[in-house]
Amino acid sequence: MTDPQTAPTDQPTEAPPFGEPGDAATPVQPGAEPAAAEPPPVSDDVANASDAPAPTPPAAPCAADDRSSPREITAVVTSSKPDKTIIVRVDRRIRHPVYGKFIRRSTKLAAHDEQNACREGDTVTVVETRPRSKTKSWTLGRIVARSGA
Repeated sequence: MTDPQTAPTDQPTEAPPFGEPGDAATPVQPGAEPAAAEPPPVSDDVANASDAPAPTPPAAPCAADDRSSPREITAVVTSSKPDKTIIVRVDRRIRHPVYGKFIRRSTKLAAHDEQNACREGDTVTVVETRPRSKTKSWTLGRIVARSGA
């Protein structure tokens, strides 16, 4: 009597668990590179690359990288009491996200005024600079209009 494990069977043997499906003749080890297929033939149109357009040059740097023109904002002086400092109010209008009505919003900025030339109510232009203190990173550019007071 023959052992059932060693007995020959009429059924085909299974392919090994690795390799490509249907490729029982050449098993591929895990992590091994598969055989490279031949590239498709190149047509005559593609072979002449001299007609191809030249590559485009890289894009110019964006405006945010340009450090030669600092931001300038026009604002109204609300306080000039600190020495060599003015507090200005920058007004802007935004649209309400649900109702669509325009709403006024304001931001208070501290700006450096070297000559103490500004008074409350003046309209001034402030220029962004390096931080001079914890709250001051703007400086007085010019006085646009004096207040009537």
